[in-house]
Amino acid sequence: GRDVVLQANPFPYTQGFLNVTNFQVTDAAGNFSFPVLSVPVTTQFRVLMPQRPEITSPIVVVGTALQVTTRTQKVDRHRRSVSVRFRGDIRPAAAGVRVDIQRWFNSTWNTIAHTRSKHVSSSRSSYNTRVRLRHTGRYRVVANSDGALVSGAGREVKIRIRR
Repeated sequence: GRDVVLQANPFPYTQGFLNVTNFQVTDAAGNFSFPVLSVPVTTQFRVLMPQRPEITSPIVVVGTALQVTTRTQKVDRHRRSVSVRFRGDIRPAAAGVRVDIQRWFNSTWNTIAHTRSKHVSSSRSSYNTRVRLRHTGRYRVVANSDGALVSGAGREVKIRIRR
């Protein structure tokens, strides 16, 4: 039967915690829940019980990840390599973030090239780069974030280099 309220502090965490829901009353066992419909940027959340003594929960950070689409196209064949165009979209819009092209090698993802995303609309950004590949393997695209959003990776693509 105690009042509790959900508070949020969005990135860059300078605003301070503000109430984002109405007060709710706990049930007989002390349980409660808050529906959160949207988290547009990485946000810190906590629950406050304002009655005396005032009690706050530990802070929980909910990260909002970038969604990356990946398209590839072989654009030029060379003697022992191939040029591949990597392109796609990033949602939500994140213009100017670093976009890495990575190859799976020795049980880890290694960055082999990078570019920057470009503004397309208020809801998406895009990337487009050409990379000369010398090895058959698994590749992916990773959009790195500035902190407001969590970095996101596109799907893996298998590219075969004929020798």
